[in-house]
Amino acid sequence: KNPDLDEVSRYLNKENRHLLWDLPDGNIELAERLGKHLQDKTLLFLVALERKDCGSLIKYFDSASKILEEDYTIDAGKIADILMENKVKDGKMAKKLLNKEFFDDYSEKQLKYLAGQINDFEMIERELPRDFPESKPLLERLFELDRERTKKVLCKPNSLGHQNLEDSAKMAIFVKNLFGKDTLIDFIESNRERLATASALKNRLKEEGIFVSMQKGNFVVEVGK
Repeated sequence: KNPDLDEVSRYLNKENRHLLWDLPDGNIELAERLGKHLQDKTLLFLVALERKDCGSLIKYFDSASKILEEDYTIDAGKIADILMENKVKDGKMAKKLLNKEFFDDYSEKQLKYLAGQINDFEMIERELPRDFPESKPLLERLFELDRERTKKVLCKPNSLGHQNLEDSAKMAIFVKNLFGKDTLIDFIESNRERLATASALKNRLKEEGIFVSMQKGNFVVEVGK
């Protein structure tokens, strides 16, 4: 519980230093003392995360990359919450946190917060997840940055991918609300390969006033009011 810090440091090396990373969860005081004694910024970052100490979290944030390289499981959602609560705006930090690997940790609000600090269209587009509920706040940010390029992203071939029935309908409504009927038709037509044989999806879209059919061998899309 109160080991000699010099003795601990003698037993540490590159191979076992990561064992300290679980210490803040069990003994935060010892973790902080060791972090300062060893000048271990990674450990101090984890201490800051456990304490919800925003100032220290920012100070040692760059050291978090070392944790990620070692496949350490880090609560990215907790980091985002601390930054949000303290109204931190930092595009560099947001870029590091807006990573597909962390999306399961984030709420829609957190994704919107992170994406809202990034002005790099290509970077956000690269991180677009497959599932619409997660991609929605990122698409909204892309729309803010460049309307026409976002239209192309949404209307590229097979943009629906493997969305489930409800998410496919939500994505179509999203396109309609952002761009209007004409772009919605382009969006539906860009996904004709899937829709041609997806009767359940066509029925679901019909409930939203989007009518997809084959007429005399032609793929036809009609949108109600």
